[in-house]
Amino acid sequence: MSDQKLLRRHSEHIAMASEWMGKLDRGLTVSEEARFKAWLFEEDGSYEVFMAMAKTWDRMDYLTMLATEKPTTTLPVRSRWSHFAVAAVLICGLFAWQQLFLAPQRGVLQSDQYAKTHETDKGERRDHQLPDGSRLSLNTNTRVGVQYSPEHRNLYLEQGEIHLRVESDPTRPLTVFAGARIFRAVGTEFNLEISDDQQIELVVTEGIVMIGVLAAAPDGDGFSRPMLLPDTGTFVSAGRELVVSTSSDLQEIVEAPEAIDQEDIAVKLSWRDGNLIFRGESLEEAIAEVGRYTEVEFVFLDETAKRQTVSGLFRAGDVDGLLLTLRNNFNITHELVAGDRVLLRTHAVD
Repeated sequence: MSDQKLLRRHSEHIAMASEWMGKLDRGLTVSEEARFKAWLFEEDGSYEVFMAMAKTWDRMDYLTMLATEKPTTTLPVRSRWSHFAVAAVLICGLFAWQQLFLAPQRGVLQSDQYAKTHETDKGERRDHQLPDGSRLSLNTNTRVGVQYSPEHRNLYLEQGEIHLRVESDPTRPLTVFAGARIFRAVGTEFNLEISDDQQIELVVTEGIVMIGVLAAAPDGDGFSRPMLLPDTGTFVSAGRELVVSTSSDLQEIVEAPEAIDQEDIAVKLSWRDGNLIFRGESLEEAIAEVGRYTEVEFVFLDETAKRQTVSGLFRAGDVDGLLLTLRNNFNITHELVAGDRVLLRTHAVD
């Protein structure tokens, strides 16, 4: 088996390990427990990857379980694997693990502290490079505080939506505070949004993010190390999303993260290119999303207009283009009132 295939196999083990951690957090069914043990002890390399991940995230409960569960005898190696292939698995697996979790940090802040608040107005988007090289993107009407020290990388999302591409630094995980939730990453890429109804949506596009309840408020200097409670920590891996409230309810995270396909990810992240993509949403839902990017108030004058479905790509904040499309393609007319209020109605056809 080639080194490339071995690396891919190890990456698959990492993805599966993160999925099983999420399932363990919510509790396994009888059938899931059987499948977990089969994967852990019967697939080459699974046990070692799961152990390494548990150590990385300091999950003592899992480490204790692994020490108790591990068979005392060595599992047989499949006949098609030579001793050289087994050694290659360990070497390549170690390399992949280092690239994912232990990549050397470049441009790390060594001494001075960094504290700054980034924000955007309605309809505005901004990109920032943080002191460690991480990339922070802010969507419309967003406010986030950034506080770095040689020991900590903390962000405080007060409102809105951000996208983060995190530079790897295992000694200094990046932590985002949002309400009573904390989101911790080593080296990964993810999107985080606080909605108007105080729901938090996490979409992970690369790596793994751990989410939990804040055990105690940070110290006044903002650099105290946040704690993830063992019974509430949940792992979300790439290609998955999780929606939780901003509350501190310890029992609130009960569902496993859901898989999200690449097309849905592209739709959710289209704001980074200044676009809004709709795929059959009702016009009422589409207008609510458009309203995040403009001060214009839209008012429906009939229920028929609300229920029409909309598909297509629109420029965020382009109200004139939207109204033209609605008139030409959806038979919905508009009337501008008082400069920033638009009345929408279905045009009667003779």
